[in-house]
Amino acid sequence: MPRAFLATIIHRKTHLLYYLYKKIRYIKNNLNDNFMKKGILLGLLLLFTSAYILAENKRMYLLEAVEKKMVQYTVTRTQEPFNNKGLKIAITNTGKEALVIKIDPAMVFEPEDTAYQDLMLPGNDMLYVGPGRTNSMELQSYCAKSAAMSPGHELLFRFKKQGDSSMIKTLDYLRQIGAGTELAQKTVWFLTDRNKDLSSIYEDGQQEQSLKMIQFLSKLYAIEIPGYRTERGINTTPGAIAQSEEVLKLHVRLEWVQHSPELLSLSIFNENNQRIASYFEDKAVRKGRAEITASFETTSYPKGNYYVRVYNDMGNIIKEVKVPLQ
Repeated sequence: MPRAFLATIIHRKTHLLYYLYKKIRYIKNNLNDNFMKKGILLGLLLLFTSAYILAENKRMYLLEAVEKKMVQYTVTRTQEPFNNKGLKIAITNTGKEALVIKIDPAMVFEPEDTAYQDLMLPGNDMLYVGPGRTNSMELQSYCAKSAAMSPGHELLFRFKKQGDSSMIKTLDYLRQIGAGTELAQKTVWFLTDRNKDLSSIYEDGQQEQSLKMIQFLSKLYAIEIPGYRTERGINTTPGAIAQSEEVLKLHVRLEWVQHSPELLSLSIFNENNQRIASYFEDKAVRKGRAEITASFETTSYPKGNYYVRVYNDMGNIIKEVKVPLQ
């Protein structure tokens, strides 16, 4: 082993141990509560032990390790919903050297019964596996086939493919913006479904993250951002179709310049120009720039084109947004 490389390893180990020693001394001298002191010391010890193991062992992506015949693995369902920690991976290290295996992003697994969903892993989880040993962990997963049935807990899964570079970039961006489980699931469906519908990328409790995700995907896929958002249900019940077919709720953003004060109404109409529902009627609107987001419960609406309109008491349309509900 080259002398310079050996010196680097010794320096890294010494620095890490000295840093740990200083932290322990600080806690010992500054905390009076013995129970709390012991708990923090134990936590620090576990943290630094884990960090030391990850830092000092060979790291490798799972697919590379499989290709080099360094590991074998199996994937099974957990008791969790498919958009939670839905898969469990068990990795066996067949070599004589400890490994830190990193899960590749956008790995897609299919069940033996293909009537059920494929599941995608966002990836980048890491698992230490000692030489000749097997270790396992539960992994965050997302449904990758919205029209298929939610998987039960007895299904076995096998590796199908890895997503493309656009999928990998999107999964990484989801982490960056702190997207929640449901927003992430809707984004994965956008990636895996043939119909690229940006209006479906919306979660009511994460409006800022939803907008960032839509803007990111619009640029990545060169798709125009629609002026409305749609919400569909997510069903994790085993055997049920994962995504509801009907649109549950519609959100429409309307912006216009109001040239003079006026009484206006805002309603949704069907293709036959029949008013289906009103958001408000005869509301006084001031002169100037106007903007509003109108929401409608659309569970009972048949498929077709709808028109959300702002209009005055003479029936003149001030602003209109066309919304296709498919």
